[in-house]
Amino acid sequence: MVGCTNDEPTPNPNTPPVEEKEPTVAIEVKGITTDAITFTISATDAQSITYLLTEGNVAADADRVVSEGTKVEAGEITCSELKADTDYSIAVVAVNIEKQAYAYTGAKTEDIPMPEVTVSLREGSVTENSLSFFVSSTEADTLKWVCIEDGSRDVTAAQVIANGTATEANVESEIVVENLESNTSYAIYAAATCDIEGFEPVISEKLVVKTAEPEPVGYILSDTTTAAATKHSSSLD
Repeated sequence: MVGCTNDEPTPNPNTPPVEEKEPTVAIEVKGITTDAITFTISATDAQSITYLLTEGNVAADADRVVSEGTKVEAGEITCSELKADTDYSIAVVAVNIEKQAYAYTGAKTEDIPMPEVTVSLREGSVTENSLSFFVSSTEADTLKWVCIEDGSRDVTAAQVIANGTATEANVESEIVVENLESNTSYAIYAAATCDIEGFEPVISEKLVVKTAEPEPVGYILSDTTTAAATKHSSSLD
């Protein structure tokens, strides 16, 4: 007769069941920049930890954190590529068998500091039908200019950015405008802006430049003409 053995120990009815401990979890924000939030998660008696960061002031509930969140170990976590000057909520759930703990906090990313954009103009040279000027900017991504007849209309920074002629930003450039009317005053405006959401373009002071007067037309008199003119003049005496 073949005998069979059972390696599993026989349960002892006097052994108390394993206690399912209540987990704890906490979250603390450690650092904030314009596009990142760093926080720490601490937990006890947790078999798993899951967190979920959402935009806005209302944190995700525990069920959503568990179903949509990211599982992590306790420690420091950094969430990057966030929007500047935006409210975020961070919720975390720690689970131990069938028990869970929930915690949440909020944080707002820093605002992007606006650069101190400047734009300036200075006069160059003029001819009868052309003029030149120098334009420069600082901390700008875009620099444009317009040249119109002085007094024709008012110009805003937004109009210059939308309709002006582009030139290299943050260096001084000489601009030559040709095919102008002689002896005429022209108004020059420059505007600069940067690629930051919400930044308002800035405009220069108006620079007024007047083209040169036409050269007088000269006449060369021949000796015959000069003599005739002299004779005619003497006859008036």
